[in-house]
Amino acid sequence: MMRKIRIMLGRHCGEACNRADGRNASRGRAMVVRTALSVVTFISIAAHFLREDNFPLFALCLAAPLLLLVRQRWSPVILGGLAYAAAATWLWTAWDVVILRRALGQPWHRAAAILICVAAISVLAGALLHRGAIRDRFHARCSSTR
Repeated sequence: MMRKIRIMLGRHCGEACNRADGRNASRGRAMVVRTALSVVTFISIAAHFLREDNFPLFALCLAAPLLLLVRQRWSPVILGGLAYAAAATWLWTAWDVVILRRALGQPWHRAAAILICVAAISVLAGALLHRGAIRDRFHARCSSTR
């Protein structure tokens, strides 16, 4: 009888562990998506600043994803804020493009739509950086190192 109980408990614990591993794997995949989206956001805004010959902001935007390596509470907050600032920059650029192209009598709808989509992706990256899972991961790392 005890052997049956041990086998049942062992099987049950194994299933629970497998379910926990599955949840951790899905959290890991979500973290990869969040990280990749934020890196793409910062690389795209860095390319924008490089095109405008603004080398200090270009360097700042290229270095920003390195803050993902810092396991501090302020790191995702700063990165999220920078992603929102990138979205504001894309919207400002869209506004400039629309004004310029309308003044020249050129089509402007497609350019505005593309820039607004890029701004939306930047907002999404900022929102995902502020999301609880990221903060939990950073807080867990901070508390485990103390």
